[in-house]
Amino acid sequence: MPRPDMRAERIPQILDAALLVFARSGFDQTRMEDIAEQAGLSKATIYLYFSSKDELILALLKRFFDQSFEALTALQTAEGPVAVRLLEWTRQRMAEMQAQAAFLSIGFEFHALAARQETSRQLVRQSYAQYRRGIAALIQQGVEQGELQAINVEELAVAIISIYEGLTVLWMLEPGTVDVVGVAEQAVRALLVCYGRDN
Repeated sequence: MPRPDMRAERIPQILDAALLVFARSGFDQTRMEDIAEQAGLSKATIYLYFSSKDELILALLKRFFDQSFEALTALQTAEGPVAVRLLEWTRQRMAEMQAQAAFLSIGFEFHALAARQETSRQLVRQSYAQYRRGIAALIQQGVEQGELQAINVEELAVAIISIYEGLTVLWMLEPGTVDVVGVAEQAVRALLVCYGRDN
């Protein structure tokens, strides 16, 4: 009798455990045994699904970006003015970042890994390109609906992403010293006002 396919259960279980261990110990100090112990599985079981720690890190990175893209896709298909949707998403994104503060260090480890490992760099580059295109598509809706001036939507998307990323760095270095939700909302609102149809 064939074994049941446990991938749908095991992979999230392993990734959730890896997230906790990486946040506690960092990529370099974490062993596959540590992840197995956190997951309540054997090391052999971990290796059934991930051939190496690097492969596991990449899967975690992909999951992180996929979750962000799902939220962005929902934003693109929602109703209402683009400015309202973008500001609501800004509030949500920054609030989520605060709620996940314990895991922020992992995000920076992803970037450090991407600086020295080509596979990681390609994934991060592709993910940011997809992220930029998603925000640009939303801004383009604003242009087509007459909310925003005809502008370079890609450049404005990069500016908005830079606000999010910069505030994330500040929050990680000095948590609680900056109202990241308020500052992000003000900054995005200022950009939208600058490019509004009435200006």
